[in-house]
Amino acid sequence: MRFKDKVVVVTGGGSGIGLAVAKMFAVEGAIVAVNDNRKEAADAAVAEIERDGGRAISIVGDVSQEAEVRANARQVIDQFGRIDVLISNAGVPMNRIGQPEEQARTMLFLASDDASYITGHTIPVDGGQMALYSGAPSARGTRQMAAP
Repeated sequence: MRFKDKVVVVTGGGSGIGLAVAKMFAVEGAIVAVNDNRKEAADAAVAEIERDGGRAISIVGDVSQEAEVRANARQVIDQFGRIDVLISNAGVPMNRIGQPEEQARTMLFLASDDASYITGHTIPVDGGQMALYSGAPSARGTRQMAAP
């Protein structure tokens, strides 16, 4: 298990990409703090993780509100003493062909020791959307090949 006993916060973890990321970190042994602005979604994600044998807590808050972000971070630190990994996922649209699990695998890789040589970079995990809208010739060809 690559993340055994690591404390991982996943914003927007109640559904979509965030839920997939939270579940994958839990499978890898992490203690997952599932953040969502909807209590029902965060609680359901925690229940799903725990049902599958993982460890998770629900933290409810709106990441666009600094006071709520600070309160959420304090809640996690008070309970576990630290935050090892933060996945800032809230508000990431799924307007591309692909599955949440694809995004989650990339995030797990980037947070693991396997990516220890990757530093100081932002890596868009967007299924090529940035390239599609940049006007690059190869990207335009990709768009034509995409499944409906």
